[in-house]
Amino acid sequence: MKLLVLAAVTMALYGCGNKAGESDSPDTPPEPPLQRLSGTMSINDSFALIDKKTGQPFITRHLTMSGTINQLVRVREGSDGALTIETEGNAPLVMAGKVSEKGEMSSDTPDSNSIIKMRGKSDYTADLGEFDLSIRRSGIGQGDELSFRFKTPVQGGMSVDATSRQGGATSVSEAGSSLFLTSMESDPGDPARRVFKRDIDLFPALGANAPAAGIEKMLYDGFKANPGIGHTGVITAPKRQAWSYTGSKNFGVKEGETKWLETVKLDLKLSKP
Repeated sequence: MKLLVLAAVTMALYGCGNKAGESDSPDTPPEPPLQRLSGTMSINDSFALIDKKTGQPFITRHLTMSGTINQLVRVREGSDGALTIETEGNAPLVMAGKVSEKGEMSSDTPDSNSIIKMRGKSDYTADLGEFDLSIRRSGIGQGDELSFRFKTPVQGGMSVDATSRQGGATSVSEAGSSLFLTSMESDPGDPARRVFKRDIDLFPALGANAPAAGIEKMLYDGFKANPGIGHTGVITAPKRQAWSYTGSKNFGVKEGETKWLETVKLDLKLSKP
């Protein structure tokens, strides 16, 4: 009888201990609170290819993107300082808005023995949707680095018509006629479809001293030697609850044949739901 009572008491204590361990286990951190991730982002991208003989552009294109973010998330900070953003139900991050791009080509080479005239145009649009976002502490300046990744299928098309010296007109197929007329990329899974594929990397202003080694030093030295080749100047709030940026990245070469400027504006914050 005493053994039965002792066994019952032991089982009761074991059960209670298990429940306490489940709720107070040091290996199970508490669930981060729900927060609202909200903000706006815009991209203004202007491109021109210059004719060396005339000094005038013969290809131009202009892309605009404008979107808003409004989603409930949980944020965890890793040991490396990176912020992991988790959505309810592991749903993807979504940006509401639109992206559109228009391009034009007008090239005349009357002295050519083959093609003397080319005319082209492109027109693509899409509703924004899923995107990827990463936020991590920067090694090149004070604050965070933010990376946005877009891969959005677009609607529209492109056409290029060529006229020969003999007067014959030919319509060049889209597959072989990108010729800088669009920045929309072909979808590897469906070559007939194009996607808005853009990686936007935003960095804080450079710190006073260069990092000692590694990719951080390469980035720092590159930005220092060539201002404007990257988006630098992100402002991070002290508690890492808000980020803002307005600036441009210059893909073109100064006094060169290519003029390409990408301007980005961002306002992003975490707040109570």
